[in-house]
Amino acid sequence: MRTFAIEEEYGYRYWVCRCSDEEAAEIIRRWKTMKGLNCLVAVTMLFPKAIECEFRAWRKVMDLGATAVHMHECEDSQIKGVEHDIPETEDGSFWLDGKQYDPNCLFKRNNS
Repeated sequence: MRTFAIEEEYGYRYWVCRCSDEEAAEIIRRWKTMKGLNCLVAVTMLFPKAIECEFRAWRKVMDLGATAVHMHECEDSQIKGVEHDIPETEDGSFWLDGKQYDPNCLFKRNNS
């Protein structure tokens, strides 16, 4: 079992994602395919089991040894201990697992 403590800088929100080791490995594998991270990419698109929480709950799981995740822009987003510099895209699109999502698609996905 693995726990991710996700700090989403957009909106200053906090999330906790508990998943099996296999699911965590898949999340990390997919993270390494990412290009063009932006504010339209929902936390749950990358961490399907993530649940939004208050700061205190997030802090508690951090204190218990959760893996820290920071989500914001390409240059500062990271999963602690995972090497991957997220490249930017010229057209503002987001790529995950070889699939391209343009900004309109992401906006619709988040607001449907």
